[in-house]
Amino acid sequence: MLAIIGKGLTLDEFRRYAKGYDYGKIKPSGLVIHHTWKPTKAEWRGDISIEGLRKYYEDKGWSAGPHIFVSENLVWLFTPMKNVGIHAGAGNATYSWGRLKSYTIGIEVVGDYDAEKWSGRTKDNALGVVKILMSHLAIPTEEVYFHRDFSLKSCPGNSIEKSWLFAELAKLDSEGNFVSPHGEPSDWAREAWTFFRNNNFDRSVSPSQTVSAEAVAVYMKKLHDMLKVG
Repeated sequence: MLAIIGKGLTLDEFRRYAKGYDYGKIKPSGLVIHHTWKPTKAEWRGDISIEGLRKYYEDKGWSAGPHIFVSENLVWLFTPMKNVGIHAGAGNATYSWGRLKSYTIGIEVVGDYDAEKWSGRTKDNALGVVKILMSHLAIPTEEVYFHRDFSLKSCPGNSIEKSWLFAELAKLDSEGNFVSPHGEPSDWAREAWTFFRNNNFDRSVSPSQTVSAEAVAVYMKKLHDMLKVG
């Protein structure tokens, strides 16, 4: 049986996990971004999907798979990050005289992104995972790859471009949190933003982002329903 971890973590839990993880003597030197294509976000079933993917890779005769699957709700640990994964052909690892020289972490974002960009909590989780690993492992932007850099596939999706990815990552601090360009928020604003983030609002929204009147109305309706006012 292909050995996987198969555990889902919140982004905060993943942050602590990644920072305390023992990567071994040879640490990952790069990241490769993918999309699952299938299953889509609508088809994703958490641990059931993870088990299905384990069997899929096992049936292919693979000894490992990608390291991380990023879903709408959780960050799923798959192949241990201290092991060389199988996910991007020549992008998996490099060897010198038969010895491992470097390897990448394969990050699968759940969904089909040939026609649309990451959105919602999937976007928030994916950007957070990438930024956390880049910061903790000192991985430069030049070592952040797409699967299509090593393949004829469109993976991680035609709509995902590096210029967009790096622009979005620039909005995050080293811990994977969105940062306001207007300096430190007041205590009441920080408290309000924490409430916003902890109550199933759109986690992809930045504190400094301009939103439409329609979006404000939607958030107010959510708040109204949540507090059961009226």
